[in-house]
Amino acid sequence: TAYELSERYTDMTKFLFFTFYYAAIFPSGFLWTAAIFVAKYLFDKYSLLRVWSPAPHMGSQIAIFSRKYFFTAAMTFYILSMSYTFASFPYDNACPTSSQVSEDYIGNHTAYTVDDDSGDVVEINFSISQDDTNYKYCNQRMVAFPALPDWQPVDSKWMTPDQEKAVYLFGITGFFFALIVILKILWRLVISPIVSCFTKPYKASGDTSPIKFSEVEGICGYIPQIRMPGHSFPMLACDISGLHDDRLIGWKDPFKSYGHHNLLNDVEKIKEKSQKTATEAEPKVKERKLLIVEEANPFLFSIVKDWRDELTES
Repeated sequence: TAYELSERYTDMTKFLFFTFYYAAIFPSGFLWTAAIFVAKYLFDKYSLLRVWSPAPHMGSQIAIFSRKYFFTAAMTFYILSMSYTFASFPYDNACPTSSQVSEDYIGNHTAYTVDDDSGDVVEINFSISQDDTNYKYCNQRMVAFPALPDWQPVDSKWMTPDQEKAVYLFGITGFFFALIVILKILWRLVISPIVSCFTKPYKASGDTSPIKFSEVEGICGYIPQIRMPGHSFPMLACDISGLHDDRLIGWKDPFKSYGHHNLLNDVEKIKEKSQKTATEAEPKVKERKLLIVEEANPFLFSIVKDWRDELTES
């Protein structure tokens, strides 16, 4: 079964983003997301080793991009959203005043409202004492950046002391996170290209190895191949007549030759012309290879060659 690495990263970042987005109202989502990641790791590991077919070597570009950009942006978004979420709590646009309630309101009262689901009138009983405080309308929507308790109007403060501490923590942390992200983006997109025009940004890492490419165990080359359902081995979509080292193909059929899996041999005219050219130029090995490439296979199939034997002989 084939799989896509990008799809696995998409699922992971989707879970993480939704966890950050709803963290304020559902903080236990972090535990559920951690459990999901552990389960996905175990299932994917089993599928990778037992079920899924080998995927092309993608390198670490996706992981590096996600770690440097998406996860950093998601963390910054999480901290900033938490600061604004806590700053606007309790979302009732009601701020306490320093005055006490009037004597006209002290006592038991009954209010009526309509149930949204059934449409029935619901009776609500409540009482007001002489120690209760008057409230007034105030806009609790925090729009300043960063979200800090200092931006509250002097005469309309709604945050509790514990709430102000939490808003300070998230607001200042989010500000520095956003500042670091902006500076990082400016460095990569603007400053670094300018600096590279006047300096030498490349730095060699490591030392040269005496091991040759052809001496590496398990080495594979880029061989155009097509995987087809029902076939144990992929179909070769190239001319490998100039290939000396079969290890570069990456696999070997113990019962049949590579020609049996080569799509080039399915085209009868090319096959016959290739055999004819090879027979006529048999004494000259190097010229035979050139004739097969240039005359028998012009622009139809890819050409794969290696020159290890020629280098060894010279």
